[in-house]
Amino acid sequence: SGKTVYDADVYGRIYDADNNNVLPNRGRVGLIEQVPPGINDFEMRITVPESARQPLQLKKFKASGFASKIRQ
Repeated sequence: SGKTVYDADVYGRIYDADNNNVLPNRGRVGLIEQVPPGINDFEMRITVPESARQPLQLKKFKASGFASKIRQ
């Protein structure tokens, strides 16, 4: 849209090397407070079972946010 997005929830699936979903009960995996227009890098920390074989695969990631801040 060419505008900054705020409080963007991040959704996606994370699979291990055997194609097992390592977070089967979670669609939302993170939050980004502010996303400026364009391509942006971001980091998030997740906890997965120790048995999950690497490398992990990130699939169908997207973010959905708001035109103005909603969380205090």
